[in-house]
Amino acid sequence: MTPTHGLGPWCFALPLWGNPVLPCAAGLQAGGLERDFPALMALPGLLTLGTAVRCWEALAAVRQLVASKPAGALGPRLARRCTIQYKRSVLRPILRITDMARVPPELQSGPDAAAQFSALLARVPAAWRVAASATLHAPGGAASAPPAPQMDAWRNARVGLR
Repeated sequence: MTPTHGLGPWCFALPLWGNPVLPCAAGLQAGGLERDFPALMALPGLLTLGTAVRCWEALAAVRQLVASKPAGALGPRLARRCTIQYKRSVLRPILRITDMARVPPELQSGPDAAAQFSALLARVPAAWRVAASATLHAPGGAASAPPAPQMDAWRNARVGLR
């Protein structure tokens, strides 16, 4: 399957974890995303490419603050501000996490979370990310994405699983 094959709302519902299409599509070896991003995989509610794109887009302000400073020069005050923004824009409204004990230590700070989400999405074909984002911003938004069982059947047929 090529990264541009039949792009559309299905990209939003594409499962992130245990998905044989993603490592192959990105030209990576087996183990894929779950091997390289165990902290993100442990986040309750982060199951699809669409949710990852929503989180990444919501982290735009955090990414902008981090990018405005030289590497390692963020400072505790700005880091705290980024973390507050992360909680307000991602953890509570998108992932529905209110208890930080449910968040892996590697993802407790806004700057660290922004870096992890950026690295995760860099591993997904750009055209798929764009299609997931387009679905998010289209009339009907995430509701226009196919339901999970339909997505699983489609993906399994594409990779020869039954």
